[in-house]
Amino acid sequence: MREALWIDRLKIELEAVRQSGDMAEISAKERKIADKIQTAVSYFSYKSGANNPSEMVANQYINCVGASTLGGALMREAGLNYLLGDLPGHSILFLITNDGHVEWRDMLNCGFNKDLTDEIILGSKKNGLPLTVADIVAFSKKPTPQGLMFDLNRNKITWGKGGQGRHVTVFEPEYGQQIQILNNMGNTLYNLGRYNEAVEAFRLSIAVNPKYAYPYCGLAVTLNSLGRYKEAVEAFRLSVAINPKYAHPYYGLGNALDSLGRYNEAVEAYQKFIDLADKREDDKWIKRAENKIAKLKENK
Repeated sequence: MREALWIDRLKIELEAVRQSGDMAEISAKERKIADKIQTAVSYFSYKSGANNPSEMVANQYINCVGASTLGGALMREAGLNYLLGDLPGHSILFLITNDGHVEWRDMLNCGFNKDLTDEIILGSKKNGLPLTVADIVAFSKKPTPQGLMFDLNRNKITWGKGGQGRHVTVFEPEYGQQIQILNNMGNTLYNLGRYNEAVEAFRLSIAVNPKYAYPYCGLAVTLNSLGRYKEAVEAFRLSVAINPKYAHPYYGLGNALDSLGRYNEAVEAYQKFIDLADKREDDKWIKRAENKIAKLKENK
């Protein structure tokens, strides 16, 4: 694909435009190159678990992690500045343009580009001030291993499915790809019923970044399926300690506590899930949690 897209030529063209110092012209060229790459990557057919670049090209299929991996590699080769975005169940890229804009780019969806604004971002810096687009741009220049976490204001956007529109963590690309591929491996192994191997994959992801919430959730769900409920409770609690706003680990925590006979704690966990869950998109799970609470209270 590198040769097919003339990446070397695009990089030379971009460097020539950058010599002009015209911020608007440079940013326009960056967007044009990103559009070209995104269009090419989005032609691949979707397949869960397809995140190996050589297999993608050979077999013509891809998943979100694979799309971000391939698209990001091409963007890096072309000289573009970008970050890897990790959401519950989805992977995207954020293009950082010369004029200080941050663009949400879904590599599975040609043309799905959304410009972030300060009013969309919900997060705080260490000093308590609101997180801004400028902070994400600054992070791209000096990224830290733990990444940068923020939520999106659902009242200000019309895009993003389920949890995809709520919780975002951005990483330096290569570092984030390691985490995502290991998580993807864990999820694939879990779906295949290979729970012990899935546990190892999630533990490897946690070893890469112990301060990232979602691998703990995947690990906890797997431990729960193995009947290792005490370990599952510990992993769920670690997940919510890192990101207390993420609803779904509380539902799993309730299941694990229920299995241990710790019914009062299970009720509290289910209720916490209900309080945090999206009332529209998580409606099915909210009803399940409400039913579980009702049954637990009946059995007291």
